[in-house]
Amino acid sequence: MSDAFYRTICAASRVAFVTSGRAAVLGAEHVPPDGRMILAANHVSWYDIPLLALHCPRILDFLAITELYHGPVSRWFFNRMNGIRYDRFSPDSRAVREMMARLARGRVVVIFPEGKLCPDDESLFSGHAIRPGMSRLAMAAQVPVLPVVLLGTDVYRRFRSWLPVRRARYGILFGKPLAPPAAVRSAARRTAEVRRFEAEYCARMRDLRIELLQAMSAQRHGDEKRP
Repeated sequence: MSDAFYRTICAASRVAFVTSGRAAVLGAEHVPPDGRMILAANHVSWYDIPLLALHCPRILDFLAITELYHGPVSRWFFNRMNGIRYDRFSPDSRAVREMMARLARGRVVVIFPEGKLCPDDESLFSGHAIRPGMSRLAMAAQVPVLPVVLLGTDVYRRFRSWLPVRRARYGILFGKPLAPPAAVRSAARRTAEVRRFEAEYCARMRDLRIELLQAMSAQRHGDEKRP
């Protein structure tokens, strides 16, 4: 893990994204300047992580699937980029312990509660359930959860989006932190508290999505009116 390497990569990638994209980024003031936190976002594309790293004012630690660690170069890279190796196909207690350790050190851990790349019709925005891992981690660590909505990051799948003409449009909205689920002893109450928190998180995310869509639409119309 190396914050210096992380900052260097973010600075190097900034040129490519800023010259090619037109971003609507809102709510950065809601990101606490310090302290431990879970950043929980919807998952649109593989570009979500680099764009979050580019626009979030905090250094991020993120889950990286085991498939990304197969080669020595990629393993070195993701370790240096603060990645947390995670097996998405089986319970991974090692990854959970590492996330708890990172949070205990006051860091920000990124989680995609949907657990996979999700188009709108398969996402939490369409009423699909999220995985309980994020809520359980927040309960166990007693840390706030920052809801973040990403829209349009999959635009970078197209080669022409990388051209330095600022045609690629995407949006990121950082919401206000949510208090973690209450830590309770009863298994039944824990389950109820996790479900309550998941419902609160999903409702907040849907509201943020509407707000971000409106902001992106206003930005687009403003650009069209310019000579």
